[in-house]
Amino acid sequence: MKKNILNILSVLVLVVVLAFAGTAAAGPVDDAMQKSNEALQKNNPTEALSWTNKALKLAPTSGEIYNVRAEIKYLLKDANGALADLNKAIELNPNLIPAYFNRATLNLQSNNDTVAEQDFNKIIEIADNKALANLEIGRVYSNTPNFNRALPYLNKSIELQESPQAYLVRSIVHLLNKDLAKALTDNDKAVKLDPVFAPSYMQRGLLYYNTNNPAKALVDFNKTVELQSNNPIAYWNRAFTQDKLGNKAAAKTDFAKAVALAPALAQSLPPEYK
Repeated sequence: MKKNILNILSVLVLVVVLAFAGTAAAGPVDDAMQKSNEALQKNNPTEALSWTNKALKLAPTSGEIYNVRAEIKYLLKDANGALADLNKAIELNPNLIPAYFNRATLNLQSNNDTVAEQDFNKIIEIADNKALANLEIGRVYSNTPNFNRALPYLNKSIELQESPQAYLVRSIVHLLNKDLAKALTDNDKAVKLDPVFAPSYMQRGLLYYNTNNPAKALVDFNKTVELQSNNPIAYWNRAFTQDKLGNKAAAKTDFAKAVALAPALAQSLPPEYK
């Protein structure tokens, strides 16, 4: 993969969500969790942890808040504390699917695959949407060294309900296996299934770019920009593609647009476009 274009292979992170506790103290609890969320948006997990601790004092039986605190502890590199909170969250709410996902993810990172698989099986057992559950488990595995373990889950998700998301994740697994033909086939299916789903064009554009087919990549990035005109990554990727095609003026325009939408990208501009 080229380093100058944003890679389609994302790093697995735990997503922090707000918890709303149904208790008599729901108002103060929600206020504390809102402040926790605001602190996270400011990239201050330490402050977020403080507010979440306050929320737990008001709602000590909320599995949802324990799950959120686990996610914050993960951000603070306290894996053991995160795991303890996830165990508590599941003890309090045995049907809390996000906690099972988070616990499975931690166990995968610790090479406890068998334990993680037990949580994944539980998710499939209790999930109302089995296709989505299989998709998300496949997505988790696609970001691990054992990425081929994603395939049975993704195949099952597609069997139950076709979705562009499932085809895109399976496309990435095929790419990791260096099977470009299958990767493109699945990406094409995603486009056909939902012609206005921008991520399908973005991912296919990256596939073409990274396999030295910038002309086809440009077509897909143009479509991505058409569908998501405020997406800085679409302009960023198109800029590199324009540069590769020798369209320096167009590349300069796209780089400028990307930086205007996401100023942090300015630090990564190629020297000739600074």
